[in-house]
Amino acid sequence: MSNRVLNGDFEFLTNLFNEFFRQKSIQNRLNIIEEKAISGWETWLQVELAFFLDKHENVMGWEREVPCITDKRVETLKEKGIIDFWLRERNKSTESMIAVELKQHKSAKSCITAMIKDLNKFYSLKPSEHSYIRTFWCVGIHKTVQEDTCIEYINANKVGYEFNQNHLLSREIKGTNFSFTIL
Repeated sequence: MSNRVLNGDFEFLTNLFNEFFRQKSIQNRLNIIEEKAISGWETWLQVELAFFLDKHENVMGWEREVPCITDKRVETLKEKGIIDFWLRERNKSTESMIAVELKQHKSAKSCITAMIKDLNKFYSLKPSEHSYIRTFWCVGIHKTVQEDTCIEYINANKVGYEFNQNHLLSREIKGTNFSFTIL
């Protein structure tokens, strides 16, 4: 994968999620989630993101919960995996999609560990499945920690995953005690 494509997709996702989390309604709901100690809110997040993507001017198309076949020779896994979102950026290739996995956890360490696990799982997809995916990213929402702490958690769990620090963003969500991290 060329650096130009990776950098472009990273910038697109950074802008997209910055805009998504700047919405006052999302910030308010995250505060209620924290205040009421609500767990398991990943599906809510996916639905809110779907509404957002459907109206976004730079998103040409999206799909949610896309099944992909795993290569069982690589790792003992279920036969199929599900990718949370496939996105197509306006004025980009119609032949490939950006794959995005979402994770949420109040603990940054648990969230980032799950993100790395998903990145490693991506590499266990059958090679034919890769032809549709231009780039693969994980976006995690967790309690705010410093970016250096995120890097420590990544380095502790990156077995099989090549980490490029230029493709890491961990940013506080204004008005909340949460951050979102893209890798």
